Amino acid sequence: MPSKRTRPPIGDTSPERNLLDLPLGGGAPDPAPLEPMIRGPAESEPPPASRGPRRRRGGWLWLVLALAFPLGALVGYFLHSGPPIAVLSTDLLDFGDVRRGAAGRELTLRVSNQGESDLRINAVVVSSETPNPGEAAEDFRVVADGCATGEVAPQAECEVRLAFAPSALGVRRAQIRLAGNALGSPSTVPLYGVGVAPELAIEPRTLDFRRQTVGTSSQPVSLRLDNRGTAPVRLGRLEIVGATGDFRLVADGCSAKSLAPGDRCSARYVFAPKEAGQRDASVRIESDATADPVTASLSGFAVARRPVLRLDTDRLDFGRLPVGRTSSARGVTLANDGNGPLRLRGLRLEQPGDVAAGGAFELSVPSCARGELSPGAECEVEVRFLPAAEGDARSALLLDSSATKEPYRLALTGIGTAAHAAIEPPRLSFGEVGLGNSGSIRELRVSSSGSADLAIEKVEMVGADAGSFSASGCAGQRLVPGADCVVQVRFQPQRAGPHRTDLRIRHSADGGRHQVPLNGLGVTARLSVDQSQLAFGEVETGSAARRRLTVSNAGRADLTVTRLRLTGGGDSGFWLDVDRCTGTTLRPAASCQIVVVFEPDAAGARSVRLAIEHSAARRPREVPVSATGIAPPVPEIRFEPGGLGFPDRRVGERGVIQTLRIHNLGTGRLILGEIRLEGEHPRDFEVVAGTCDGAPFVAPGSSCTVGLRFTPTAGGDRKGLIVVRHNAAGRTSRLELAGWGTSPPP
Repeated sequence: MPSKRTRPPIGDTSPERNLLDLPLGGGAPDPAPLEPMIRGPAESEPPPASRGPRRRRGGWLWLVLALAFPLGALVGYFLHSGPPIAVLSTDLLDFGDVRRGAAGRELTLRVSNQGESDLRINAVVVSSETPNPGEAAEDFRVVADGCATGEVAPQAECEVRLAFAPSALGVRRAQIRLAGNALGSPSTVPLYGVGVAPELAIEPRTLDFRRQTVGTSSQPVSLRLDNRGTAPVRLGRLEIVGATGDFRLVADGCSAKSLAPGDRCSARYVFAPKEAGQRDASVRIESDATADPVTASLSGFAVARRPVLRLDTDRLDFGRLPVGRTSSARGVTLANDGNGPLRLRGLRLEQPGDVAAGGAFELSVPSCARGELSPGAECEVEVRFLPAAEGDARSALLLDSSATKEPYRLALTGIGTAAHAAIEPPRLSFGEVGLGNSGSIRELRVSSSGSADLAIEKVEMVGADAGSFSASGCAGQRLVPGADCVVQVRFQPQRAGPHRTDLRIRHSADGGRHQVPLNGLGVTARLSVDQSQLAFGEVETGSAARRRLTVSNAGRADLTVTRLRLTGGGDSGFWLDVDRCTGTTLRPAASCQIVVVFEPDAAGARSVRLAIEHSAARRPREVPVSATGIAPPVPEIRFEPGGLGFPDRRVGERGVIQTLRIHNLGTGRLILGEIRLEGEHPRDFEVVAGTCDGAPFVAPGSSCTVGLRFTPTAGGDRKGLIVVRHNAAGRTSRLELAGWGTSPPP
C-alpha cells in the first residue's frame, strides 16, 4: 500500500492532474437505487401479520449497506496513487563567462519525482524562447541525458548535464524544455552564458630610433601591449626578427604573462647599431588572441665614427685574494671598430693614494706595444693583482688614443683578505659537577671574523687536569668569513675538588693559536632515605597495606636513581605500586617517593629488601621490608527460629507479624544483602522491615530482626522460602515458611 502523501484537492479530474477522485464524506448515498436489493423480487405487499418482521430485517440490511459504501469509497481513495510531480534542482543555469569557440564547465540539472507514480520524461530539448538578441540555442548542448531514457520512480531523481560553447561575443540565452507526464508539463529552465574573447592592441606599431652612432646605445623606447577584449590573453615570447644585432630588448614585462581584460604590459628596446646605414627589424609577438603572431617594426639609422676604440670589458674585478699572493693574469682586448687607424699614445696604471707603495696591480702590454691599430685590428693588455694589505684596492688602466680626447679609464678592483679568529667566551667555568656521572657540557664558539678563510688545524687540552676535560668539534674545518663552528667541552671530574686546564686551538689566523682557560669543581652526591626499614606489621590475607618511602639527595652533586628492585623472599606478596624515582635525576636537597604494597595470600611472616641503584655509589642502597600475614575475621550467620510456622488464616485475611532474628556467631562483620521470597507460594508471605533493614552490617555476637506476615491467597497448605544473601560462608541462606489457609464460611 503506498505511503500517505499530500494529494491534490478532491474533485479535480483535469487531464493534467491524471487523477480519478472519489467524493468522500458527502453523506449517505441515495437509498432509492438500493431498495430492490434490500427488498428482493417480491411483487405484492406482504399480509399485515408478517409486515412487521420483514421491515425489521430490511432495516438492518439498509444500515449495513449505508455504512459499507462510504467505507469502500474511503479505502479506494487511499489505494489510488497520485500523479508524478517533477521538481527541478534550479530555476536558472548560469554558465558564466566562456571564451568564444571554447567549451566551458558542465552544469547538472537534477529532476526529482515528488509524486506518487512513475515519472516519464519523453523529450529533453534545448531551444530559443523568443527571437531576442542573444538567443542562441546552438551554443548550448546536452552532454548527458539521464532522464529521457526511462522512468523515474517516486522520490527518485535523474540528471541532465549541459555544456556551453559560445559562437559569438556577449550574452547568449536559451532554454531547456522537459516534456513528460508530470503535473504542469512541460517544464523549462532558462540557460544563460556570456561569450568573451581577448583583443590585443599594440602601441606604437613602429619604434623609430632615428639616428644613432655606431657602437653606442640609444635611450630605451617602450612597446605597450593592451588587452581591450573581454577575456584574458596569454602572451608568448617577444622575439626580435631581422637585424637582431642592432636592436636589443632591455626590459621585458610581457613575455609569458597573462593580461586580464583592461590590463597592459610594456617592453623596452634600445638601438645599438654595429654597422653604419639604415637598420630595420621587427618584434614578433606570440599570443593566444590570434592564430598567427603579430609584429611591430623597429627602425633606426646608424652613423659611423672613425676611429672607434672598443674594449671587451669596462671593468676588471679580481675579487678576493689573500694578502701576499699574486693572481693569475687577466686580459683586456682593445679593438678598433672604426674605419680609420687608431693610434695608441700611451698605456699606464693610475695609482690612488690608499694603495701601498709598489702598487697593488701589475701591467704588461705584449701585443699592444705597437703604436697603431688598423681598422678591425685588436690587441691585448694583461693585468695582475698583488694585494699588499687587507681591504679594497682600486686603480685604473688609462688608455690614451686618437679615438678619444681624454684617456679612456678602465676600472681595476680587488680585495686583499686576511684570516682572523674570534673565540667566545674567553674562558669556561663548569661550576660543581658530580663524580661518576656523565659530566657537564659547555660550548665554545669559534668565528671567522676576518676577510679570508680560517682553517682550524687542531683542538687539544693542555694542563695538569687535562684528563678530566674533553673536547669535540671544529678540528679540521675551514670557515669562510662570517662563519663559525662550535667546540663542545665536557667536564667529567675524576676526583673531588677544583680542576684547572687550558683548551688550545691551533688555526691559520694571526698568532696561529688561542688558549681558553677551563675550571670546574668535582663534588659528590649522597642518597638518603627517610626510613631505615619498612615494617607493615600484621596484614589480613586478601587485603593490602601501603608504606611510603622518601628518597633524597643529601649531597652537592646531582643524583640519578637508575633502578628499584625487591630482592629475596620470592613470591612474598610485596610489590612496588608507585615509583617516582627510577630514571629521575635529583638536584641537591631534592627528593622523590616510592610506595610499597604488601598483599598477603597466606598467613605467616614475610621479608624482602628494597634495593635502590643510583649514580652516587657502585653498590645499591638496601632498605629491609617486613610484614606478617594473618587470617581475616570470618562472619557466621544463624537464624532464630530455624523455621517459621504461621497460624491458620482465612483466605485473604492478613496475619500477625512474626519476628525472624539473624545472629552473627563469627568473628567478622556480617553484611546482609538482598532479602527475597521464593518457594511454592511466595505471594502468600510478606517481608516487613525490621532492625536488619538499612543496617550496614551485623557486628560479631550481635543480631538484627526481620518481620514476616502470612496472608493466604488460597486454602490448604501454603509453603514458601525466605532467601537472605550475605558475606558469610555459602553467601546465601534459606529458611522455610509454612501456613494453612482456611476457606471462609458460606
